[in-house]
Amino acid sequence: MDSSDSGAAQARGPRHRQGPLPEIVSLTVERVRVEPRFYKFVRSVQENAGEAMAFTVELKGELRLDVDATPVLYVGDVELCQGESLGKARYRFLAFAAEQKAMRADAPISLGWPGHKPHPQTRFRYEPERR
Repeated sequence: MDSSDSGAAQARGPRHRQGPLPEIVSLTVERVRVEPRFYKFVRSVQENAGEAMAFTVELKGELRLDVDATPVLYVGDVELCQGESLGKARYRFLAFAAEQKAMRADAPISLGWPGHKPHPQTRFRYEPERR
């Protein structure tokens, strides 16, 4: 069997115990332009997106992004899983239209593991844009 067969074993990243995550030190939110990524066989939320809301966090420590489960940023119960490193202890998580629509004013913003609730409480809260 080769990797295109449905019965082929899936490659996995290094296993990582899901322990405590570093504390959020600072948070900024801004609207940013995004270049949509086009996938040949898969539809993506980024296909028609020209912009997104970027949540940039500075943490008290580093995140490992090379493991099988990486942390997400929660805005209330909305998981922002499109994340990238911006350098030492700084990360950016993107919220596209559907995620923005689901966000509620004054929702707590926290770092957590995908699908795990409750989330740790932080001093950071979501303030919707004023138009």
